[in-house]
Amino acid sequence: MQAFPPTHIYATGKHKDKHLAAVEADYLGRLGSAVTLNVSNPPVTVRGQQQAEAFYAGAFRRDAVVLALDEGGTTMGSQAFSQLLSQIAGSSRTPVFLIGGDAGLFPEHLKQAQYRLAFGAMTWPHLLARVLLLEQLYRAQCILRGHPYHREGARA
Repeated sequence: MQAFPPTHIYATGKHKDKHLAAVEADYLGRLGSAVTLNVSNPPVTVRGQQQAEAFYAGAFRRDAVVLALDEGGTTMGSQAFSQLLSQIAGSSRTPVFLIGGDAGLFPEHLKQAQYRLAFGAMTWPHLLARVLLLEQLYRAQCILRGHPYHREGARA
């Protein structure tokens, strides 16, 4: 069984849809204390660069490996994603994910990130991207623990 590292997510905006908020809460509950969700509300906007700098400053810590979600980022399968998290854990570093608001992340944050990841070629709303990330983190946790949630050969 491989290690699943304590993980931080920096995201912006509050769910207005109670159903989407419930799905997010479900995955956070499944992940337990392994994942911390830091949310800026009101949302960080392009006009609020100082606000963004203050909010995202906590993400760029010494022990962090920063992974920015960005539509221009690299795509990877669930197995590769779980292995990346395992490698980060093995280096005694902390994965920290950044999710921008409606306008995405500032270019400075993208440049500082060690990884830029995308959930495919399509553009996703930032609040839905949060739920997608939480599901993939849960899936990675299950893969690393040998739990059957992720089935080999199944399309995920």
